[in-house]
Amino acid sequence: MKNLRTLQIILLWASLVLSIYAFVSYACYAGLCGGYQASEVRNKHSWFISYYGYFTWFYPIFVFICLYLSRRLNNENQSISSLLILLFPYLLLLPLGYMEIILWVI
Repeated sequence: MKNLRTLQIILLWASLVLSIYAFVSYACYAGLCGGYQASEVRNKHSWFISYYGYFTWFYPIFVFICLYLSRRLNNENQSISSLLILLFPYLLLLPLGYMEIILWVI
Protein backbone atom coordinates (compact mmCIF):
# COMPACT_ATOMS: atom_id res chain seq x y z
CA MET A 1 0.00 0.00 0.00
CA LYS A 2 2.85 2.38 0.79
CA ASN A 3 4.54 1.64 -2.54
CA LEU A 4 1.37 2.51 -4.44
CA ARG A 5 1.05 5.79 -2.53
CA THR A 6 4.70 6.61 -3.27
CA LEU A 7 4.15 5.90 -6.98
CA GLN A 8 1.08 8.15 -7.05
CA ILE A 9 2.98 10.96 -5.35
CA ILE A 10 5.83 10.66 -7.87
CA LEU A 11 3.36 10.74 -10.77
CA LEU A 12 1.62 13.80 -9.34
CA TRP A 13 4.89 15.68 -9.02
CA ALA A 14 5.79 14.67 -12.59
CA SER A 15 2.37 15.80 -13.84
CA LEU A 16 3.11 19.33 -12.66
CA VAL A 17 5.24 19.66 -15.81
CA LEU A 18 1.94 19.76 -17.70
CA SER A 19 1.16 23.15 -16.21
CA ILE A 20 4.31 24.50 -17.90
CA TYR A 21 3.12 22.95 -21.16
CA ALA A 22 -0.29 24.57 -20.63
CA PHE A 23 1.35 27.96 -20.08
CA VAL A 24 3.34 27.68 -23.32
CA SER A 25 0.22 26.56 -25.19
CA TYR A 26 -1.75 29.42 -23.67
CA ALA A 27 0.91 31.90 -24.76
CA CYS A 28 0.99 30.54 -28.31
CA TYR A 29 -2.75 30.29 -28.82
CA ALA A 30 -3.38 33.68 -27.19
CA GLY A 31 -1.29 35.29 -29.92
CA LEU A 32 2.23 35.67 -28.56
CA CYS A 33 3.55 33.11 -31.02
CA GLY A 34 2.08 30.66 -33.48
CA GLY A 35 0.87 31.10 -36.97
CA TYR A 36 -2.13 30.21 -39.06
CA GLN A 37 -3.24 27.31 -36.86
CA ALA A 38 -3.05 29.45 -33.72
CA SER A 39 -5.31 32.09 -35.22
CA GLU A 40 -7.69 29.39 -36.45
CA VAL A 41 -7.91 27.85 -32.98
CA ARG A 42 -8.30 31.30 -31.43
CA ASN A 43 -11.23 32.10 -33.72
CA LYS A 44 -13.02 28.74 -33.70
CA HIS A 45 -12.33 27.41 -30.22
CA SER A 46 -11.69 30.36 -27.95
CA TRP A 47 -12.59 28.32 -24.87
CA PHE A 48 -9.36 26.34 -25.40
CA ILE A 49 -7.36 29.44 -24.58
CA SER A 50 -9.29 30.16 -21.40
CA TYR A 51 -9.00 26.52 -20.28
CA TYR A 52 -5.23 26.60 -20.76
CA GLY A 53 -5.09 29.84 -18.79
CA TYR A 54 -7.06 28.42 -15.87
CA PHE A 55 -5.23 25.09 -15.98
CA THR A 56 -1.88 26.88 -15.67
CA TRP A 57 -2.57 28.13 -12.16
CA PHE A 58 -5.45 25.93 -10.93
CA TYR A 59 -3.87 22.50 -11.47
CA PRO A 60 -0.74 23.08 -9.31
CA ILE A 61 -2.86 24.51 -6.49
CA PHE A 62 -5.21 21.53 -6.66
CA VAL A 63 -2.29 19.07 -6.68
CA PHE A 64 -0.71 20.68 -3.63
CA ILE A 65 -4.03 20.65 -1.75
CA CYS A 66 -4.47 16.96 -2.54
CA LEU A 67 -0.91 16.18 -1.45
CA TYR A 68 -1.50 18.01 1.83
CA LEU A 69 -4.79 16.23 2.50
CA SER A 70 -3.26 12.89 1.59
CA ARG A 71 -0.47 13.44 4.08
CA ARG A 72 -2.92 14.36 6.84
CA LEU A 73 -5.03 11.28 6.14
CA ASN A 74 -1.96 9.08 6.04
CA ASN A 75 -0.85 10.41 9.43
CA GLU A 76 -4.29 9.50 10.79
CA ASN A 77 -3.82 5.90 9.52
CA GLN A 78 -6.48 6.19 6.83
CA SER A 79 -4.39 4.80 4.01
CA ILE A 80 -7.27 4.00 1.62
CA SER A 81 -8.61 7.55 1.84
CA SER A 82 -5.08 8.83 1.39
CA LEU A 83 -4.75 6.88 -1.86
CA LEU A 84 -8.15 7.94 -3.15
CA ILE A 85 -7.50 11.64 -2.60
CA LEU A 86 -4.39 11.34 -4.78
CA LEU A 87 -6.56 10.22 -7.71
CA PHE A 88 -8.56 13.47 -7.90
CA PRO A 89 -5.93 15.55 -9.76
CA TYR A 90 -5.93 13.00 -12.59
CA LEU A 91 -9.56 13.90 -13.26
CA LEU A 92 -8.43 17.41 -14.15
CA LEU A 93 -6.13 15.97 -16.80
CA LEU A 94 -9.00 14.43 -18.77
CA PRO A 95 -10.17 17.70 -20.42
CA LEU A 96 -6.57 18.55 -21.30
CA GLY A 97 -6.19 15.21 -23.10
CA TYR A 98 -9.53 15.74 -24.84
CA MET A 99 -8.42 19.16 -26.07
CA GLU A 100 -5.14 17.79 -27.40
CA ILE A 101 -7.00 15.14 -29.39
CA ILE A 102 -9.30 17.84 -30.82
CA LEU A 103 -6.31 20.00 -31.77
CA TRP A 104 -4.68 17.08 -33.59
CA VAL A 105 -7.82 16.63 -35.65
CA ILE A 106 -8.02 20.33 -36.63
